[in-house]
Amino acid sequence: MPLIDRLFLALQLAPEVSADLVTATRSLRSMLADDVSWEPESHWHITLAFLGNRDRKEREQVCRTAAAAARTAEAANLRIAGTGRFNTALWVGVEGGSWLQGMAEGLAHRSGLDAQDRSFHAHVTVARSTSASAAQVFHADLGNYLGPTWLPRKLALVESSTGRTPRYRLLQQWNLRRAPQI
Repeated sequence: MPLIDRLFLALQLAPEVSADLVTATRSLRSMLADDVSWEPESHWHITLAFLGNRDRKEREQVCRTAAAAARTAEAANLRIAGTGRFNTALWVGVEGGSWLQGMAEGLAHRSGLDAQDRSFHAHVTVARSTSASAAQVFHADLGNYLGPTWLPRKLALVESSTGRTPRYRLLQQWNLRRAPQI
């Protein structure tokens, strides 16, 4: 019986972006302490393709696909901006529209996923809550937040384990192609 991994391909935030977001959420963390469960900063990422359960043989194909995508997709500047909620997830949005959309669609297609099954909306889940009032406070406080601009450096393959507290394990990374310096 093959071993199964629950996988996704993602971009990680630059350290300065995470630090700025931590600062921006500091007052919210104490204000909403009873109603919100904050994701550890080490979990913050932009999911480009959720691959679901894959056996180890399929994982090898995913690695080839991701390596090819990283070699050919010229990285573009990104920026945290805006907020939203999906079920219990409270997230901040990511500006970088067409590049992120193209990466997500390309990875989904190359990985054999039906992109029509999942609409892509670039975001970073920073907290979880079932409280509608906490979500309103979250949005009111962070809705106009604009983080620093950054250029992603690596595409990552991550394994996730489900449960009350999801856990992520970085399996492999590939350098993204850089634009030529002028």
